[in-house]
Amino acid sequence: MRHAERGCHGQLDSEAHKLPWADSFRAHLKAVTRLKGITMAEAKAGCHWPGGLYVNFQFVLDTEWVATERSDEELAVRRKLWQEYVEGQMIPWER
Repeated sequence: MRHAERGCHGQLDSEAHKLPWADSFRAHLKAVTRLKGITMAEAKAGCHWPGGLYVNFQFVLDTEWVATERSDEELAVRRKLWQEYVEGQMIPWER
């Protein structure tokens, strides 16, 4: 399947990491916005690495949003804002 055809119907693209251009991600990201949100505990449950191992963290560790865990309610609000942006405000890269 050609890259231009992949994800054109708003479905998740299992090979999104191989998409060639920024605009190629638009359909995949729209599909991601339709996924059920998960809690912080659910997200953390899949990570079994010891703290700091295999991580190239590019932010200062004592930055407030890094040092203080966010509530599930705050994450839900931020998730909704991101979903709305992807669905209706994100403009094409090449524009």
